[in-house]
Amino acid sequence: EEGRRRRRGAVGGRAEEGVLTRLRAALPGRPRPGAADPDHPAAVAVEDRLFQALAWLRWVVLANTVALNVYRYDNFDRPVLGLGVVAALVVWTVLAGHFYADHARRGWALLGTDLAIAVVALVSSPLVKGPDFNASVPGFWVMTALLAWAVHLRWQGGLVAALVLAGTDLAVRQDVSQAVYGNVFLLL
Repeated sequence: EEGRRRRRGAVGGRAEEGVLTRLRAALPGRPRPGAADPDHPAAVAVEDRLFQALAWLRWVVLANTVALNVYRYDNFDRPVLGLGVVAALVVWTVLAGHFYADHARRGWALLGTDLAIAVVALVSSPLVKGPDFNASVPGFWVMTALLAWAVHLRWQGGLVAALVLAGTDLAVRQDVSQAVYGNVFLLL
């Protein structure tokens, strides 16, 4: 009995130096033992860092989106609409970086708007490029909305966003090629 107490730490007292101890039972209204408290300062700091990294990733995939759409401009059936969609992605990338930087703004309204913009950009692809398009207008840019959901709402939020984006991508296409399947698989 004494050896077990020494390994786990004294009951109600301090644990031995260097020994991990079990968490005490959660009090009513508090997270269960082992569950992350999303408002804990350490959790907020980690989420802040992840959103900083996501802001940079948004710029990288936006540069890719702009470059590919400029390169494929001759494939557009409606070039003015295509320019408008890409311009909207540029504006949203600037705004999203600003909005996600503030922890207090990271709620359903921001996440929903982010996902809705990604969905609308995907839905615009057959309108911009015609029904037999190969590459969507936003391209890899849509992953940033998915990652925002995953960062803030954990894997469950990421899965919901992935299902919405993958379903939208499949719904706007006439055929599901191997490349389209690969993209949907990567989203999920």
